[in-house]
Amino acid sequence: MKTEYLVISALGHDRVGLVDDLAAFVARTGCNVEESKMAVLGGEFAVIMLISGKPEQMGNFTNGIGKLADGLGLHLELRATAAPRTGGGRPYLIESVSLDTPGILHSVTSVLKQEGINIEDLETET
Repeated sequence: MKTEYLVISALGHDRVGLVDDLAAFVARTGCNVEESKMAVLGGEFAVIMLISGKPEQMGNFTNGIGKLADGLGLHLELRATAAPRTGGGRPYLIESVSLDTPGILHSVTSVLKQEGINIEDLETET
């Protein structure tokens, strides 16, 4: 049976245990978390996860995730996607430390865009 992939993104008020509640649900459905990014921004919890599973497992996941999200107070979006890419590019890490200035993120990303460089992971903080 073919493995299917699904990206979920969720946003809601932060509280202790949200990550465990999501992880437990994924495990109960027999699916797997391939990759994830999670953060608290202000008082909000944000998560994006790549989930994998066989068609029956993914059916169980998609049939139950809405009810779980409602119970946890999360705004949820789901999107079917392809298998994760492996290799193909040259990994680079760019770190910029400077005074916070409006437009600094745009200044950096516009140079990368002009050079045809794809950003795969980005973190900012003040």
